[in-house]
Amino acid sequence: MATADAVTAAPWAGRTIGTPLAERRAMPIQLAIDSASPGTSKPVQTTAPDRLTELVGETAMGLGDLVGRHLKLARLELATDVRSLGKRAAVAALFSVLIVIGYTLSMVGLAVCAGGVTSTAKALLVIGLVHLATGAAGIFTVALSRRPRLMDVTAAEIGRSFATRALPPRLPPPSRRLGNNGR
Repeated sequence: MATADAVTAAPWAGRTIGTPLAERRAMPIQLAIDSASPGTSKPVQTTAPDRLTELVGETAMGLGDLVGRHLKLARLELATDVRSLGKRAAVAALFSVLIVIGYTLSMVGLAVCAGGVTSTAKALLVIGLVHLATGAAGIFTVALSRRPRLMDVTAAEIGRSFATRALPPRLPPPSRRLGNNGR
């Protein structure tokens, strides 16, 4: 059987980070009722240091939960960003292959033209130049397209979390200070 000191010393012990807020708020009361003296239904009275310990524990749990959620968001966003960059790289690779094919066809067409201009040489040159133009246009489109900002949602959420936690304390308006002679 636990004593009141052991229960109030670490009221958050045994809890998980994912415990809903309503359960977390009810736990200290239940712990105090469970630690009541045998045969009585009176809960143990908590003192101010016990309440402070409880608040510190609740704050630590809340921060742990917040960090856990930020890590989960970062992991999901990283997977999405990697997928997006992978698609972008695949498109660039496809257009690079078109450029290589166009260059090869153009060079073969020029080699055939060296022996005399024929319809085959003209066809190879035209097809090669079309491939080169298409590949170059695709590469420029990929290069000039809006670059994805990596982890931008996570950065915004972390900034928002810090902004709400770092609010300056509200102080009362300053009173007039009287000088040495009371003016």
